[in-house]
Amino acid sequence: MTQSDYENDAQDLSEVEQQKDNAQDVVHQVNDALNDDVLNKDVEIQTAKMSFAPYKNDHQSMQIGELIFENQTDKVIVYGDIDIVKNKKGLAQALKLQQVVNAIVEELQQAKDAGELDEAVQNEVNVSQQTQTSKVVDNPFS
Repeated sequence: MTQSDYENDAQDLSEVEQQKDNAQDVVHQVNDALNDDVLNKDVEIQTAKMSFAPYKNDHQSMQIGELIFENQTDKVIVYGDIDIVKNKKGLAQALKLQQVVNAIVEELQQAKDAGELDEAVQNEVNVSQQTQTSKVVDNPFS
């Protein structure tokens, strides 16, 4: 091999290393873009417009975990339970729960501002009139 062959091989090796570095940069850019895309989709899902419209109809319901919200024109019925675990699913559930409760509160505030809220019915107990006491009891199942 001649000196010029060695120089050509060294130049080829340098070009290959440069292409490898460029390829690694592209891979990092693609991974960053994918991660940003996933994060953006998570945010889009969490902030997506809710289809549950409190007090607007008598046929709509939604479920978060095992917690059920049933819509009626005069009330929203809530029953069931939910375990909000400290993970991504728990965060999504908590955000959805917050969104539903905020929509209910917003609708009630608008009705109040418009003077459309009815006074409590005589045989129903207003929350502020209830005597609320609590005490710690042992779990009978443990």
